[in-house]
Amino acid sequence: MSISVEVKNLSLSYDFTEGIPANKRMWVFKDLNFQIKKGEFVLLTGFSGCGKSSLINMMNGVIPNLKNAYTEGSIYINGQKVENTTVRERAKHIGSVFQNPREQIIFDEILDEIVFPMENLGIDPRKMRESLKRLLEMTGLRADAKTAILSGGEKQKLMTACTLGMGQKVLILDEPLANMDTRSSEELLKLLKRLSEEKEYIVILAEHRQEKVLPYVDRVFSFVKSTQKNVLIDIEIWKDTDTYRKRNFTGSLKNVFKPVNHLKENNEVLFSIKNMDYKIGERMLFKDFSWEIKRGEEWVVLGENGCGKTTLFKLLNDFEKPTSGSISSFYSKKEKRKKVGYVLQNPDYQLFMPRVKDELYLNVKSKDFVYELIRVFMLEDMLDRHPLSLSEGQKRKLGFACIISNEPEVLFLDEPTVGLDMECIKQLFEALSLLRIRSRKELTVISISHDKRVIPYLGNRILTLPQD
Repeated sequence: MSISVEVKNLSLSYDFTEGIPANKRMWVFKDLNFQIKKGEFVLLTGFSGCGKSSLINMMNGVIPNLKNAYTEGSIYINGQKVENTTVRERAKHIGSVFQNPREQIIFDEILDEIVFPMENLGIDPRKMRESLKRLLEMTGLRADAKTAILSGGEKQKLMTACTLGMGQKVLILDEPLANMDTRSSEELLKLLKRLSEEKEYIVILAEHRQEKVLPYVDRVFSFVKSTQKNVLIDIEIWKDTDTYRKRNFTGSLKNVFKPVNHLKENNEVLFSIKNMDYKIGERMLFKDFSWEIKRGEEWVVLGENGCGKTTLFKLLNDFEKPTSGSISSFYSKKEKRKKVGYVLQNPDYQLFMPRVKDELYLNVKSKDFVYELIRVFMLEDMLDRHPLSLSEGQKRKLGFACIISNEPEVLFLDEPTVGLDMECIKQLFEALSLLRIRSRKELTVISISHDKRVIPYLGNRILTLPQD
């Protein structure tokens, strides 16, 4: 097989200190060299913030065209230097699904979103119609659905469909399974494997949930801490995925935290939904729905993408209003702002201060508790950085820390482990344990998750929403 992707002496630094010599500069990675051949399915894995997305952004041209960085070395696609190709030329060969799919959506309707990139590449209209039908069937999305009301998982499905529709032979996907339900994840992985085996696509996939991906991949590129001076990361390449799994796989919270297995009995109802209907356009998302949440309970809300999990959280937190029926709360609207914490699915919506430390100390109750959270989440070296300059995993840890630093009595967690490696997940549960210790009243936690690794540790009461 001929080489399709080749990386030669690739180096990356975000150290912009003027006049600093190369041997004094702090590098994310230095002098990387590897090749990926046609038909290979490669997994990029490593701890949160290790540089996986940075490498991906160098491959697809986001760095340095849209994001500034100091770089050395070259990337070749089919023998051509990526940095010497135009955006249009690059788009013919490389398709990317970003870690945050919201950043790629530009149209109001799914039909326009999928068709637009195919039109830009001049694909024959007959082939476009065939691709559109196939992609809608694959994702289960409706052509006339509005992109603004899609769930996080549905947005990931949409952007994956847009990328597959363009027919590029190099597919780069950054955490594509993060918000997907189990069935959708398996379907996507099987499709990507077929494309690599039958049509010689190169598939490069960054993912923390290794247990899902390892059975499908040919090689693992593991990002590890470097032993070189002034270099953060090296890459270990594993051809034998079974050996990699045995030596490196740390996919369990067992022996670190205990599953939540005791049912607390409390008659104090904090939230009550009675006979609620909720309609989006012509779609009835909830019909005659009732539910109660009592103090001290720990719930996990499950269901396939688009079934209404995040919408339910928005309804309980007064971001949406039911079509009919009632939602009542123990807390007034003013009390909710102080006593109810809501960690959103997308941390970007909750970060707006110029520095990490400004976020952490905003309206804080106890500086000592903030010090503890900084220690637990290992944020010491990031305090003066802009929050939006952090990796997705680092932003998620920061958003979580900011919400619990206010010591809420009730905590809503929407996909809290997305983009987090196992060490970061352990940090999250340690922080949650600290909050429980500090709580004057029993902490009530309601979570949404597709992550089977953590569901037993998030709660002991399950609400499964049906798909309409």
